[in-house]
Amino acid sequence: MIDNYYDFDRAISIIDEVIKPSYLNKIQEIILRQVWEGKTYSEIATNFNYEMEYVKTKGYELWKLLSKSFGTQISKSNFVPFMRNQLNTRTESRLLHVQSFETVVWNTIVLSDKQLHWTTAPDVSNFRGRELELVRLNTWSQNPNCRCIVVSGMLGCGKTSLVTKFAKQVSDRFEYIIWFSLTDAPSVKFLLANYLHIFDPSSNKETDINSDSLHNLLAKLIYYLRQHKCLLVLDELQAILKAGDYTASYRQGYEEYGQLLRCLLSTQHQSLLIATSCIKPKILDYYSTDRVFFLNLKGLQQSSIVKVFSKRLTANLSETEWQNLSQYCQYNPQILNIVVGSMKNLMKEDIALVLRDIFRLKEIEELLDRELNYLSLLEKEIVYLLAISCCGSTFKTLERIISNSQSHSQRLESLNSLKERHLVLQKDNLYVLQPLIKDYARRKLINLGVKN
Repeated sequence: MIDNYYDFDRAISIIDEVIKPSYLNKIQEIILRQVWEGKTYSEIATNFNYEMEYVKTKGYELWKLLSKSFGTQISKSNFVPFMRNQLNTRTESRLLHVQSFETVVWNTIVLSDKQLHWTTAPDVSNFRGRELELVRLNTWSQNPNCRCIVVSGMLGCGKTSLVTKFAKQVSDRFEYIIWFSLTDAPSVKFLLANYLHIFDPSSNKETDINSDSLHNLLAKLIYYLRQHKCLLVLDELQAILKAGDYTASYRQGYEEYGQLLRCLLSTQHQSLLIATSCIKPKILDYYSTDRVFFLNLKGLQQSSIVKVFSKRLTANLSETEWQNLSQYCQYNPQILNIVVGSMKNLMKEDIALVLRDIFRLKEIEELLDRELNYLSLLEKEIVYLLAISCCGSTFKTLERIISNSQSHSQRLESLNSLKERHLVLQKDNLYVLQPLIKDYARRKLINLGVKN
């Protein structure tokens, strides 16, 4: 199976090069991987909750694209043997390139001791709680097949702090820990050049970016990840993903990150990637379940919230008041930090006034605005429908109201995505918004009504 994954990854790399400037989207990659593994269209539709006709249509478009790009007729029936032949014809030249590169590397690089590159990682000296999450991350990271862990969740829930704390806890298990933020959305070549410069300080980053091919840069990176046990931390993965896109595909100009992720996930090496993202990257959903693990992060535990924030208030809140505050703020550390900061000098009798208008605080409005921008149009539609519902709605009720342009599976997946992000709660067969989100969304609708 490992060889099959590796061969498929090499086949996809060839396809990526041949079809430029086009690129493969999520459904196309799913079809190719499943066809490679011998699956039928019916099995693909069942496994990934698509409609049969949708898969057939996308398959027809895919084979047409490949046939045009390779200059020969390619179909579902001959795709695998055709690509196997492509792999065989390129193997000899590729092996010569790798052997040449390895000779140069071993002649020029001196292996160093453990190296930690934290760049802009946050200070976690006051980190509290998350014991269960840390245990889970540690367990996953010791799975020999695990290549990637993604920690996703609502803005401000503590993804970056958790991953940084985990990386520091397991630092003795890795030769290299390399922490990078994608906040500024660097090109994939820029990221790779920085990785390679850490492994080999004599490398020229400008030359790597401007002159070397992406294929060669990836080959060099994988070489180092095989030689050294490395933990690569990528913070803010959503910066290279399309905000508000249903499939959470790559932003225009960042499609080459797909080649990096495929390379990290499908090739043999001894290293691990852990990433944070406000958007769950659905483009990774179809990888083997023991290669990619997803942690959907919730808010802090109540006991940790009291320990972290109680010392910042001049007034002592009762256990019930802390519970009400935490619950309304969805146990979200960043939201709680904003709220506590606004009430730290208040007397106890004034706190109720602040709690009543939390959703009006400018910083919280801005945070929730950003959160809303990460939602797809369908997810936003569901949020606003639930905002005007007094007691919540059943899925059947939502289906009757939601735009007919969306399929049943897309509606259900969008609702589940909102549940994963802890914006929507399910109580029996009813779906309701979290109280803070409901107050915020209602105010947005009122403001839109006033403007119109």
